[in-house]
Amino acid sequence: MHRCLLVPEILEHIFSDVYLSGTEGGSQHYWKDDSIPPKRHVSRRSLASLCRACHSFKDVALDVLWAELDTLEPLFTCLPLDLWWHETNIIMKRPVTPADWSIFEQYASRVRVLGGKDSDIFGRIDKELIEAMMAFSSKLFLPNLRALCCGNCPLGLHSCMRYLLGPNLVDLRLLSKTGQFWNNAIYSVLSPGLGSYSPRLKTIVLHDTSPQVTELALSTLPILRSVTLGVLSDKILNFISRLIDLEVLDIKILDDLRGTKVQFSANLCKLIIRADTLALSVDTLEGWGVKCGVLQLISNIPETPLAVENVLRKLSDHALCDGLEVIQLHTPKSVGHNHYTFHTSTLTIFLRIFTALLRFSGLKRIHLSTFCMSWLDDGALGSIVKSLPHLEELVIGTRYFWLTPPKITLKGIVTVLSSCPNLRVLGLVFDATKLGPPTQMLGDGVCNTNITSLRVGFSPIEQTPGVAVALWEILPCLSEIHLEFDTHAPDRDARMTKWGDAMKYINYHRLVWNRYGF
Repeated sequence: MHRCLLVPEILEHIFSDVYLSGTEGGSQHYWKDDSIPPKRHVSRRSLASLCRACHSFKDVALDVLWAELDTLEPLFTCLPLDLWWHETNIIMKRPVTPADWSIFEQYASRVRVLGGKDSDIFGRIDKELIEAMMAFSSKLFLPNLRALCCGNCPLGLHSCMRYLLGPNLVDLRLLSKTGQFWNNAIYSVLSPGLGSYSPRLKTIVLHDTSPQVTELALSTLPILRSVTLGVLSDKILNFISRLIDLEVLDIKILDDLRGTKVQFSANLCKLIIRADTLALSVDTLEGWGVKCGVLQLISNIPETPLAVENVLRKLSDHALCDGLEVIQLHTPKSVGHNHYTFHTSTLTIFLRIFTALLRFSGLKRIHLSTFCMSWLDDGALGSIVKSLPHLEELVIGTRYFWLTPPKITLKGIVTVLSSCPNLRVLGLVFDATKLGPPTQMLGDGVCNTNITSLRVGFSPIEQTPGVAVALWEILPCLSEIHLEFDTHAPDRDARMTKWGDAMKYINYHRLVWNRYGF
C-alpha cells in the first residue's frame, strides 16, 4: 500500500469525497433536502466496505460513515441482537449491560450531525430502551455532536433531549410545529438556559413556540451568528440586539405587532422578514436602525404592483439601503390578481417599481421571480439594467406561468449581458420565437462565460436549433435550462421538450467546438 494512504488526513479527504459523492451538489446536505439522496446509501455501503478492507482505514472510514445520522436508530441497531427486537418499535428484550454501552459509545462519539427537517430524532426506538441506555450515560449521548435538527419528538421523550445538548453543539434547530412538542418537558430542558449546556451555539432556529420559551433560549447565548424565530416580542428583540456577532436574522411578524414601534439596531449580512403582507414587513422596520447586505421579504398574501412600488419607496427611506446589495421579494401567486393584462397604467406602475429599485445603486442581486413581468419590453429592460452595472444576479418573473405573453426578446437578453458584465445568474421570461433575420449576428460580440444555468420560466419557443445557436453564441458555458415551477401550466410538457432539445443542441455545439475548434 502506498505510504500516502497511511496518513489519516489524506484518508479523511478521500473517504469524505466517497461520502459526498452521494449528495446533490457534492456537499453535506445539512437539512437542505427532505430526505437523504438515493446515492447516499451507496456511499455508505462503500464506506462500510472500506472499514472492513484494511485496519488502517477502519477508524477514519468509521468517522466519515457515522458523521451524519437522520435518527438514533442506527446506533441502537448496532447493539447485540439479544438486547432488542423489532416489530413496530425497537423494543428491549433484556437489561442493558456496561458492555452494551461500550459498543454504543464507540459509534456515538463519531456522530457530528443528527436529525432532519421532518425527522423524529429518536425514530422507532422504544422509550424503555432509551432510558435504560441513558442510565449508563453520566453526561451525553453524542458527546461530539455539532448540529442537531429536531423535526419532531414523541411524547415522553422530550426530557431525553437534554442528553443531546453538549458543549460542542454549534447549530440547533427545533422545527416542530405541534403544540405537544412545546410542553412543560421541553420547557424544563431549556429552563437553565441553553448557554449552560451549549455555550458555543452560533445558529438557532425556533419555530412556532411561545415568546417565553424563545426568551429563555436566547437569554444565555451571547455569540449567536444566525437566529430564526417564529415569534417576536420587545424582550426578544432586546436579547437579539445584544448579539454583537449576529449576521443572519430570520423573523416572522404577526399582525398583532402592527403599530408597535420597537427600537432595534444591528449590522447584518442578511435580514429575512416573513409577514402576511410586504407592507407589514416594511412597517416593522420603522424605528429600526438596521443595515444589511441582503434583504428578503416574504409575504403570505399575493401583492399588487402598486403595493410592491409602495414597499420599495418606503424601503428607500430606511438606513438599511446604504450598502444593500440584494433585494428578494417573494409572494404567492394569485389567479385573480396577478394575471395582468398589458396596458399603460400597469406599465407605468412597474416602471415606477424599477425606478424605486434604482435608489439602491449598489445592488448586486435582484430576485423578483414571483411577479409577472410580461409587460417589460427590450427597451424598458435595457434602461433598467444600464443603471445597475454591478448586477451579478437578475431573476424576474420566472417562477409561475402567466397569461400575459412576454415582450422581451433575445435582443433584450443581449442588452442585459452587455450592460452587466459581472452577471452569473440570469432568469428572464422572453419570447424565443422571435429570432430576427438568419444572417444577423444576434450577440454582436457579446459573450458571458459566467452563466451556466438559465431560468426561462414560461418562455415560448418554436425554432429549437435557431434558439440553441443564438444562446450558444452569447452563453457558451450554458449547461442547464429551467422552466417555471408550475407543473400544471398550459403546454408545459411541449415547452420542456423543446427547451430540452435546445440544450442538447448547445451541448453538441460545445462538443464540436472542444474537439475541432469550430
